Amino acid sequence: MTDTPTPPRADTIFADRLVWLDFETSGLDPYEDRILECAVIVTEGDLTEVARFARVTDGARRVDYARISPFVQKMHADNGLWLESLRSEVVDEILDADLADFVFLHAGSRAMLAGNSINFDAEFVRRRLPRTHALLHHRQGNVSAVNEFARRWWPGVYASRPQSASRPQSATHRALPDVLGSIEQARHYPNALVPAPSADARRAAIVGAGEQARLQLDALMLVRDITHVTVWARDAERAARF
Repeated sequence: MTDTPTPPRADTIFADRLVWLDFETSGLDPYEDRILECAVIVTEGDLTEVARFARVTDGARRVDYARISPFVQKMHADNGLWLESLRSEVVDEILDADLADFVFLHAGSRAMLAGNSINFDAEFVRRRLPRTHALLHHRQGNVSAVNEFARRWWPGVYASRPQSASRPQSATHRALPDVLGSIEQARHYPNALVPAPSADARRAAIVGAGEQARLQLDALMLVRDITHVTVWARDAERAARF
């Protein structure tokens, strides 16, 4: 009886995927402030987009407006998010259920969060979205940390990174443009630190690989010929004895 092959674990299939997340909130305190908007893009390890998710919640109706800083009040009034949130019927429990389903479907049960200052968003997940939090890996991909390392160790690479402020949408402080900005910055570093090979270099590598394969084949043929000669000499010596 043939054993049925065990399918690969979902965690293995999704091992390289990243869950890029950004919240717009009423403030910085996950215990007192509320999520107003959530945007998520799941990518492969090479940052190719897999799927995206976005919700505006009813958080504006669940926070004391008087305690929100004037800066945040003006920011979310100008970008329209406060009014959208007041009209939303998406409570935290609905956001949590929808986001957990999305994350599990596209990134499995050990999903790695990624983004700029992602620890801030992760704290809101931990406090407000327990079902989603249960699916997350303890490690995170923090683009802000990469920026800080690059500023110290590769200042030229850091200076040439995409600037979020150069993107017109980013000034609105909405979740989806911020996620896209994080991915854009992350995409900058692999090629800046380890440049992609030119077409000539790729062709040379292919030719070199072909030459290496030819040399290996020649070596195998030589071993075969030596083996045949050795066997012939041995048989001839045995025949001479009789």
